[in-house]
Amino acid sequence: MSVPRWLPVVAWAAVVFTLTSVPNPRVPQVPGGDKVAHAIMYGVLAVLAHHAWPPEKRPMAARLLVLLGIMALAAVDEWHQLFIPGRSADVADWLADSVGASIGLAVSSLIMALRRRESH
Repeated sequence: MSVPRWLPVVAWAAVVFTLTSVPNPRVPQVPGGDKVAHAIMYGVLAVLAHHAWPPEKRPMAARLLVLLGIMALAAVDEWHQLFIPGRSADVADWLADSVGASIGLAVSSLIMALRRRESH
């Protein structure tokens, strides 16, 4: 496992945890509500994690491992918000995080498959 390869993943996870640690946030309204913002944040994390995974080790089981790891991280993020004033843990937010990660992983996998097909 190469540290530089995983640096964007760790950096983005730190951004997410920093944003979700702000007490009493004044979150700007986005089209589709905050669930869209959750999905986007964790979708980006999934894309970064998928690209960080060594290319020769990207079978379906590895993708599932990435997804389960991100879902666990999202659960920890929701739990930690119980201790932040003005924040709360919400299962619907965790579901939005998980759906976003699933979509990000699927899109990243599709793009990589298309690139491989073009190069052959």
